[in-house]
Amino acid sequence: MITKNPRKVAILNRLKILQFVNRFGWLRTRDLACLVWLPSRRGDPGQPPDFLPASVTSSALRMAQRTIRSLLASGFLLQTKAPDGALVYSLSQRGADILRQTGVEAKSGKDLLRAHSIGYYRHRCISNEIGISAWLAGCKFTTENELVRGDCPYLNKAFGKVPDVLVRHFDHWFWIEVERSRKNQSDYLRLLHWLESINTKPQDLLTGFPSASVRVIFICRDAFEKRLRADLKKRGWSGSQIDTLISFKVSLYSFEVIPLS
Repeated sequence: MITKNPRKVAILNRLKILQFVNRFGWLRTRDLACLVWLPSRRGDPGQPPDFLPASVTSSALRMAQRTIRSLLASGFLLQTKAPDGALVYSLSQRGADILRQTGVEAKSGKDLLRAHSIGYYRHRCISNEIGISAWLAGCKFTTENELVRGDCPYLNKAFGKVPDVLVRHFDHWFWIEVERSRKNQSDYLRLLHWLESINTKPQDLLTGFPSASVRVIFICRDAFEKRLRADLKKRGWSGSQIDTLISFKVSLYSFEVIPLS
């Protein structure tokens, strides 16, 4: 039986937190607890991801809180309070310097902690939770933060659209769109046009993966699904065409922001 060195484990967990915060931009305590202290099927993804939000354990939360306090005290993390009262953490300049010493491209996330609307915050929380779910399922994924800053070389930019999260399970790719609020008419028409442009060859969304299976997943409300299905059918789509390209997840996540007491 191999006994792990507690000091080495603690150092590794501190480094993991810095790496995850760098990838996601900012994370809450519960997010870091799930990423670092819950078991992940890395290297053995098995079944495709279900994108269910992770259930954090009390022991994982305690370990995360303890490690985050240490990183804050050492000046490696920045902290602020989110619209719902949760504490969120981003990389400090000192934390970015540490990661760069290990060969990881990183920069301070201080600009990511500026005040945001409740809607933006909840949208990013859901996107982050989907990435966490993919990680725990053993899948490769690109976070919203990475996609926004252009760290995804296999996206075909000719389509002029970027997902909120991109998840890969072997040759199956999941293009995630988080639809929290009702789109204005021009944005909605652009979405319809985009779906029509990829209907026959969704693999063209990627570069270098001609045999990839790509599925668009909307994290949305029931009303959005009903509207989109109806409008696609008006444009000549059959029900089977819609279900081949698109999945709707209407009950996995709550779009409401519940303030912490």
